[in-house]
Amino acid sequence: MNSKLAAAIIVIIIAVVLAVAIINFGITGFASGAAAPGQSLFMNQNDPAVALAKQEFREEYSPGWENMELYEKYVDIIGANGILDVLEENSCHSEAHDLGKIIFSRSGDLEESITICGDRCTSACLHGVLMEMLEGNITQHPGDPEGHARLSDIEKEINSICNKEEITSVHSEGTCIHGLGHAIMHLSGYDINESLRVCDTLEEKPQSYYCATGAFMEYHIVYGERDLQNEGLRYPCDAFKQYPAACYRYKMQYSMPKMLAEGMSVEDISGECMKLEKLERLGCFHGIGFFFLPHIEESPARISEICIFGNSDDRRMCIEGAVEKLADYNQEKAFEACSHLDGADREICTEAASGKMYRMDKDFSLYFG
Repeated sequence: MNSKLAAAIIVIIIAVVLAVAIINFGITGFASGAAAPGQSLFMNQNDPAVALAKQEFREEYSPGWENMELYEKYVDIIGANGILDVLEENSCHSEAHDLGKIIFSRSGDLEESITICGDRCTSACLHGVLMEMLEGNITQHPGDPEGHARLSDIEKEINSICNKEEITSVHSEGTCIHGLGHAIMHLSGYDINESLRVCDTLEEKPQSYYCATGAFMEYHIVYGERDLQNEGLRYPCDAFKQYPAACYRYKMQYSMPKMLAEGMSVEDISGECMKLEKLERLGCFHGIGFFFLPHIEESPARISEICIFGNSDDRRMCIEGAVEKLADYNQEKAFEACSHLDGADREICTEAASGKMYRMDKDFSLYFG
């Protein structure tokens, strides 16, 4: 694998990167000869004209995964930092992918893009930078004069990308691997089977699981609505069963609104989950919890109305689906939610709130076979 590509993937995926780390990984060549930082990418938010335009953006913006045109309209007026400010007024992640793509396409400078994104929107901005960069002229292959990166480039180095001391000292291994999963799905052409095959080349099963979370998230961003219309409430989770929680975590973002709109209650939907086989059933409950994360953040007591169905394993998966990510956004709210549970459920919740997302040391026995 081209050493510059390997280093670039490493740096971007970890989300929080220092300039000295960039130099240590030998990727300064990406920025050599680059233009000075573009003024439009980072604007003074105290400027009255910027503040006024920022309010106009706020009024036009609607949280979601497809805001590329809106970002393009305002990035030269309020800067990428201004857009991120508005996104972070609510819990954000996928909303920042397209912005990351714009930042790197405008800048063409890896270090500048990293500086602008930081770890905002729980590293999603950086995931967008990664995908945009991988479409550029990074490595050369015979018959590919444009030099597009290939899945095989990542596969060769997959077990060394996220376990270097320079990375783990800055950000968690699990977060890095989740970002790697995004890139794998993107480079596979959204081929689920191929993406999971590459994820499974990681040495440890928990690593493969977190890789699958990134891969399935990327897949659902692109094909979630189509699959709901054409394939039903469970696909692709009922077809690719290696990591049910990784799949249902994002599938339920599409299935739940449809079921709720049809008059189904949380208890009804939980009952549908109980009809599934063991691991798929647990993945389904995990997806319920993750879907209700914004509701629990707004009203923490709601967790006692949502994650109360099924057996103890079902409840655990629901609780972890909601609370681990909530703790990334708002740990205080996560602990408050736990206070509304009792006994073992409260203990599970408190552990999830303390550990947050992408823990490598938790019990994965309910996540994969």
